[in-house]
Formats: sequence, C-alpha cells, structure tokens
Amino acid sequence: MAWMVGDGELISAWNDPWLSSSQQLRPMGPVPEAYVTLKVSDLMLDGSTEWDQAKVRHIFPELAETILSIKPSCLGAPDKQFWVHTRDGVYTIKSGYTAAVEWRAEREDRPQPSHAINWNKGVWNLKTAPKIQLLVWKALRGALPVGEQLLARQVTTDPACKRCGKLESIDHLLFQCEFAEQVWKEAPFLQQVDMRRLLDLDSDWMHLITNPCLPPVGIVTGQLASWIVWALWTARNKLIFTKKLYSVEEVITHAVSAAREWLNAQEKEQRQNPMIRVKKAPNPRDIVVQTDAAWKGDSRTMGLGWTIKTGESFNFQSVNRFVNSPLAAEGLAAREAIKKCKELGLRRIRIESDSAQLIKALNSTMDPPEIYGIITDIRIVCLAFESVSFSWIPRAGNSVADGLAKHALALYQVV
Repeated sequence: MAWMVGDGELISAWNDPWLSSSQQLRPMGPVPEAYVTLKVSDLMLDGSTEWDQAKVRHIFPELAETILSIKPSCLGAPDKQFWVHTRDGVYTIKSGYTAAVEWRAEREDRPQPSHAINWNKGVWNLKTAPKIQLLVWKALRGALPVGEQLLARQVTTDPACKRCGKLESIDHLLFQCEFAEQVWKEAPFLQQVDMRRLLDLDSDWMHLITNPCLPPVGIVTGQLASWIVWALWTARNKLIFTKKLYSVEEVITHAVSAAREWLNAQEKEQRQNPMIRVKKAPNPRDIVVQTDAAWKGDSRTMGLGWTIKTGESFNFQSVNRFVNSPLAAEGLAAREAIKKCKELGLRRIRIESDSAQLIKALNSTMDPPEIYGIITDIRIVCLAFESVSFSWIPRAGNSVADGLAKHALALYQVV
C-alpha cells in the first residue's frame, strides 16, 4: 500500500510511502532529529495545500522535483491509501497473488531471465483463458510447483519426472522431457517447432506464441502454445494424482479442443451481447465548457485552456509548473475550468475534453492515484452545481481550448 496526498495531514513524510503513484517510495537516509514527526502537511504553506517550495528544497533537496510534481487537493480532501499493484489503486486477488509471488522470488534471489519477456504481449494480452494466462505467468516466474521447486522447499524428497525419471524442472516438464518434445513436434503449428535443440521458456516463449496454427485446426485468433503448456501441466498432474497416463495425441487433442471451445464461447458471447453505444442527448439548458492542456515533458510545464459557451464564448488560459504527465495536465485544466464556472455562478454545465482517460475517470468512482488530489477536488466542486456532466469529444472539436492551452505554454516559454 502507498498514500495519495490529499491535505497531507495523515502521512508521515519520512516513514510512509507517498512519493510515487506506482510504487512504494519513501524518502531514504537518516532522519534529522528535528523532522522525526514531520507530516506531509508540514511541507505546505500555512493555511494552504500549496507546497512551500523553500521548505521542500531545504529538507528534501534531492526529492524536491518529485514532491513538487505531486498535486495535493486544494480543497482539503483527506489523504487516502491505495494498492500500488493495479492501475486504479484497487486491490484484486490476481494482483495480490502476483505481488506475493514476485516478493517471494526477490527474497529467494532467483536469477532473472536473460531474455526479456514482454509481460503484456507474452502473458496478459494472450488470446487465452485467464487461468492459462496465470499459469504461463507462474511458469515464467519460476513459481510452478514442479519437482525441482518442491525439493528446494523441502516439500518432497523425490524431484524426478514421473515419465522419464530425470530432474523435473519447469523447462524439463514443458520442453525437454522426451514426451514434451514429441508433443511440440506433433502439434499442428503452421511452422513445425524445431526440437533439434533444447528449448527453454525464457528464451523461446515470445517466438512460440507468434507461431499460428494450421488452417484446418480452426484456431484463428488464439495462441495454441499457451494451451499446450496448460495441457502438459494438467497431464502431469493427472499422472501424479490419479495415475492416469495420457498419450502425446491425447495431450494435443486436449489442448486444441479446449482452445477451440474457449474461443467459440468468446465469439458467441460477443454475438449475444453486442455493444450498443447510446449517446445521451445534451440538455439544451447546459452550459458547454471545453477544456484542454498543452504539456511539455522535458520541462514539466503546461498551458491550460478552457472556453465557456453561454451564448457567447468566454476564453481563459493559464500555466502550471511541475506537472508529471498529460493526464495530470488534462485534470488540472478541467479543475480550473470548473472552479471558474462556480465563481461565475453557473448552475448547469457540461464539461467536454478530448482526454478519454480523464473523462472515463470522472464518469466512474475510481480515483487514479496519479491525479487523486485533482479529481477529488473536481468532485467536491461539482456539489455546488445543479447539474454537471462529463463528455469526451474528438480533438478536432476542441480546437479553441487546444489553441488557448498551446498559446499559454508558448508565452510562458518565451518569458
């Protein structure tokens, strides 16, 4: 867990992780005696949640830029903890299991693969069942309970493969046992898997998942390699626990039929549940407010622009520093626009932005850790209106706000 900064009152500046929205990061080094009880709120100006830049640079000189890039709630929202292992900060069983296995692997100082694995392409975006994605991930992380692993944990005294008697490692089970070699050799891939050398998971997985099936098999969009891994694993377990011995042909048939069945089920579900997009007609009483941001990554500065259309257009622009990402920039633009609408006494507004990520967050209950303070402020200000809605618009329809933001950024860079 880590902290999202609201008003900074609950967070220990030295002891709690609060410096990152994606990992548990806290200040390192000896704590000066005068700052042992320092709260994050103590780094802010009196009566404000704006950073006291001089104090931040004095106490945390090496972390100053990181701290100043965190955008607290300007309306005093409370600090909130979040789960660092998911994008939205919400704990899931899958992410908890993943974190636990990774932690264990680090503790055991397990050697990491010499060949880089693209975890999204190689595991989580595979067109296969979630249970098989998890199985592949565990295999790549060395977390399958094969003989070698069980012996290391002192769970068994017999680490031998039950088919050939050799040491049962993950690579042996999936590729190097003569039985596994024969399965891969006879599997209906478009390009026959070359078994003239010893395959291993770390080196060969990314290549195996790109090998398509022969057309008659009927697996067009799926990746058969993951199903073969699953079939080999289940055949191994059947042999150990029920003494059932599968043949090479049965393992291949099991993999192909399971893959085809799962893919057909996905297609059937899509046909039965077509996605119907109903665009809600805008209320003619709503005032349209379009917002945009222009962000410069190397200097972490941004220009904000927004236009309020009340029969005639009112245009506004400003700049902001220490902004870490385009999403934070878009959020800051929306926050300033809504605050201006409240100041003008408007009652019904429709906020339009070309940031799909921001609009999705605003139309849900999630708090993206990266912009917690910003998005919480927007929700608080929204309580002052009779009606507020958030809509995505294409960039071409947001040219006025886009131009204002770019102009503000250009003027700031000139100055």
